[in-house]
Formats: sequence, structure tokens, C-alpha cells
Amino acid sequence: MFEINQLTSQDIPIFIIITGALFLYFGGIVGETKVEKYDKLGYYRDGLFFSLFYIYIPFLLAYSIYIKNLPEISPWVFVIVQIVIFICLASTLIAYESKRYELLDEVKKKAEQRLNQVNLDYGLIHVYETPIKLFGNKTTLLIFSFLTILSNLWLYKLDEPLFFISIVLAFLILTMVALAYGFGGAYYPPGKIYMVDGSVIEGKILKFGEYVCVLKDDKKIFINNDKINYVEESKFKEKSS
Repeated sequence: MFEINQLTSQDIPIFIIITGALFLYFGGIVGETKVEKYDKLGYYRDGLFFSLFYIYIPFLLAYSIYIKNLPEISPWVFVIVQIVIFICLASTLIAYESKRYELLDEVKKKAEQRLNQVNLDYGLIHVYETPIKLFGNKTTLLIFSFLTILSNLWLYKLDEPLFFISIVLAFLILTMVALAYGFGGAYYPPGKIYMVDGSVIEGKILKFGEYVCVLKDDKKIFINNDKINYVEESKFKEKSS
């Protein structure tokens, strides 16, 4: 059985390397959801905050339960829990992507051309708002992380082959939690991009970097930084329709 106090001084450098890799990985996941282009320090910073609240604190809580002598539970219960969490997070990320790229807005426009339903607008908006409100909030994400880590510890305790499947699921789930966490704090401002040749491109700014990614007329446009004179973006969030 795994015990924290079994770690030796020889394990500390390995633990530090793994911790740094986790910070960089999850920081990169969170950073990719933001408009800003991060440097390596920024990725480590976001990875630190995410890992602290959504991995290490849930791990300590789960471990405190794991070391107690509790009744035996079928290992399949923990696998099913992880699958349910995976499905909930998948629906949340689909909703975030739909909102980010205004996919449902386009569906709504096409549907309104053919149908005259009073609740059409309301219904389509809530298609992506409901998963985000239910599963994308910070409390639910924290619970998902806790249950995922507890499931892995418990399956390890039972020495089940399912533990290895659980590890893969846990990695995917924590990655999805990081994406949902990042999307929850991201804002994609409307802006104007003034080109060197004097033209102006207006749209929703999705990402700054070597190329500036803009959503314009339901299309993603990538603009080379060398061709941009300057960019104006809104400082104020637009109200949700």
C-alpha cells in the first residue's frame, strides 16, 4: 500500500521534477485558453495555482480518507464515477467551445430563417449555458478532482488491474478540469486590428501570439504580427445575450 512516509531522500529530486512538469503541463493547458500569450514563467504560475487547488489539496483530502479503514467498495463503482465525471466535463468543454466560437449563434441564425419559434433563442443559449453552470463552476471542478484522485487511490489500494485504466482516465479528467478552469476565467474581447497597409479588421480576438487569431463572420483569421500596426480591444465584457 502506498504511504507518503515511505518516501526517501532519494525520491525528493524525482518528486521535484514531476511537480515542475505538472506545473508546466497544466499551466500550458490553462494558458492556451487565454487570449494572452504567456512566457514560460506565466505557464508555471498558472500551473502552480491550478495544481495547488485542484490537485494537491484534493489529494491531501482524498489521502486522509484513503488511509482509514473503511468498508470495501466494488472497484467498478470508482470506474463508473470517473466515466460519469468524464462525460460531464466533455459536455462542459463542448459548451465552452461553442460559446467561444459562437457556433450556436450561427445555428440560431439559420434556424430562425426557417422556423418561427418563440423559445428558439432561449433554448439554444441554454444548450451551452446549462453544462457550464452545472459542471464548470469552481466548486464542482474541485469535487470532480477530489473524486477522481480518491478513485485512483482506492483502486490502487485494491490492487486491481482497473487501476491502470483509472490512471489514464484520471489524467484525461484532470486535463479537462484544467481546460474548464481556464475557460471559466477567459475573456475574448471584441477588437479592431489596424494593419500596416491601412486596412482594419474587426472581430472577436481569440489569441495573441506569433499570429493574432480573430473570429470574424464565423471564420477564424490568423494575422501575422509583422502585418499589424496596432490593436484596439474592449476593456469591458459584453453582457451575455
